[in-house]
Amino acid sequence: MAPWIEPGEPVDHLGGRAVLLAHGDVDRWTDPRASYHYAVRAKQITASTCRFVVHDSGHTMVGRRADWAGLVRRFVRVALDPAAADPLIAEAMTAPAPHGLSVALP
Repeated sequence: MAPWIEPGEPVDHLGGRAVLLAHGDVDRWTDPRASYHYAVRAKQITASTCRFVVHDSGHTMVGRRADWAGLVRRFVRVALDPAAADPLIAEAMTAPAPHGLSVALP
């Protein structure tokens, strides 16, 4: 959630894991473009990578806190129980880049 990504941040350790990134589009503390580029690299290591864009939200995640929390709940539910289908998470995970890495959070 609104990660701080340094250039060259490693992704190899993500192999075989489900990865969720989300970034507010008006974040001024951490760079949404950096999380997108990281997601592109992560998607090459694990197909189960998705990234959401939270419109009109900054780094603190306060303005749309229910949306941020809901996204985390949905992702964790699917990660812990793959039978718990969630169309939003499933579509983002299976969509190729760039779509699955720039999904607008409704």
